[in-house]
Amino acid sequence: ETKMSGITGTFCFNDAKALERDEFFFFLDTFCRGLIKMLITVEDSETGTLKRLKSEELEKHTKRVYKDVDILNLEDVVPAMKDDAELWNFILLITEKVAASVKSRREYLSKKIRSKRTIKMFLNRMYKSVYEKLATSPS
Repeated sequence: ETKMSGITGTFCFNDAKALERDEFFFFLDTFCRGLIKMLITVEDSETGTLKRLKSEELEKHTKRVYKDVDILNLEDVVPAMKDDAELWNFILLITEKVAASVKSRREYLSKKIRSKRTIKMFLNRMYKSVYEKLATSPS
């Protein structure tokens, strides 16, 4: 929730404490379309787990969140989004995918660092062995 409040606050162009209906639509469009294009994996597209949202769907969710008002205070945006269970579950899924992607990348980099250390250690042992053999061999 806290992260989402910060993200939605970035899209407040006219008033830093409120998010207008069109700003919210722009947020959804950017958030859903942009992130989904980065997050859809081959297995997701085969199973249909993630789908791209069309403008009509984004407008439907905007209407659900904003109901009969044109502007929401920032502290009211996340609770209003939660009232739209379909949208909120979608956002949670995206958040889960992003977290999994970050975790996977960290694990990959950690493994890569460990591999480099192992290779360096192996090379150091090999160099040491060669130098020892050269030092003890008759000239």
